[in-house]
Amino acid sequence: MAIQTTEQPKCSKEQVGKASKSPSMFEKFKQAAVQSIKTGLKRLLVRPGTWRFLMVLVPDLADKAWHFLENVYSFLVDLF
Repeated sequence: MAIQTTEQPKCSKEQVGKASKSPSMFEKFKQAAVQSIKTGLKRLLVRPGTWRFLMVLVPDLADKAWHFLENVYSFLVDLF
């Protein structure tokens, strides 16, 4: 029975240098901002009131805005 060995991949010096560097202040701020946005959206989207607002009230408001614009347009057309 033959013993089979596989060669393990090795990191280059560039990859080792990048891994040992600590992230810059901008990267830390960016990570914190992204994480806070994710947490905020997660908390917001779990609430049932948010879904009611998005599924019921937003289409109603869009419909009312559309009718308002139609009325304004018809009023302006009737003036001329």
